[in-house]
Amino acid sequence: NITIAWNFFSGPLTNRQYKNHHIAAIIGNFMHESGADTTIDPTAISGITNENSQGIAQWNPAKAAGARLASLSNFAAERNRLHTDLLTQLAFTDHELHTIGYLRATFFETKTVEQATMQFMRYYLRPAAINTTTTFFPSKDGGRFPAQTDKARLGEAKRLANANKIYIKFTQG
Repeated sequence: NITIAWNFFSGPLTNRQYKNHHIAAIIGNFMHESGADTTIDPTAISGITNENSQGIAQWNPAKAAGARLASLSNFAAERNRLHTDLLTQLAFTDHELHTIGYLRATFFETKTVEQATMQFMRYYLRPAAINTTTTFFPSKDGGRFPAQTDKARLGEAKRLANANKIYIKFTQG
């Protein structure tokens, strides 16, 4: 699934040409969100009680969280696909990044794997902040983030490690 995702974002099917560091950031985050360190799982369901977020980005069904799972389901249905299909979820990610500005923020202007990983995590995925005042990549080092600006997010270090591993694998062999 990681290779499929890399090829999807580096291929002609996306709305915009993604750079290698963007693709690595997206995949590194999806690895963490789907609960795996070696793949991405489009059928993953959140283990958080009463949340029911699903897929590689753990799209949340709650209205307060934007009802993004329903948006994914509608996107899939319009294409006669299942919302649990990997390519459908990748296409939905591309669609959201290019049609919903606040989910994208300055993601496409990032220059490094670290910047892209943090931008994607904080704007697109929006995991909860953890109880700390320190982040592994604060805004003063190139990030610009929504609420609770320099607070670390759940899985931040793992997301960065995953993204760097993916970047090396696909750009340096």
